[in-house]
Amino acid sequence: MGINTVSSHHYKGLPHYNYFDNYPQVPIFEYIQEDKDYTIFATIYNFQGLTLDMVDSPDDVRFYIYIYDLKTDKSYVGEAAFYIYSHDKLVKRFINMKQEEERIFNIKAAIKEQDNLILETVFVSPEGKTVAIKMPIEITNSFFDKYGLYILIALFFIAVGVIKKISDRKHA
Repeated sequence: MGINTVSSHHYKGLPHYNYFDNYPQVPIFEYIQEDKDYTIFATIYNFQGLTLDMVDSPDDVRFYIYIYDLKTDKSYVGEAAFYIYSHDKLVKRFINMKQEEERIFNIKAAIKEQDNLILETVFVSPEGKTVAIKMPIEITNSFFDKYGLYILIALFFIAVGVIKKISDRKHA
């Protein structure tokens, strides 16, 4: 008999061995922010839309953050701090965060107002310089993002109806 091995892989920050009923198959949001020396990748899972009674923390938003050093062409190694601002007010702070598997930072937070957010990542470069990179984020859609297409379709049909009525009156 041979030896059996089990392997897993990460998909957008979440490790898994197999899928299950409530597994978020596709990340809800992905953001990238660059400065001249670093790129920040953030994958965000907001568990709205899943069967929330199966989720341990249904109000939490999970952030999986990866820092890439463009100068060395490698992952950043070290601690970082993360600040989440909502409507220009600090709502969550995570300091002295350590990387987890595959050098990914994992934070979770209950955020009430999930539009107009800024994720600020602060860390110290290998040269000892403090680096702060701000990333604008919108987790929930605005009214127009949710209903804009429907409104535009309705306005199109209203405009066609008005044009048809005007045209019918001119020909009558």
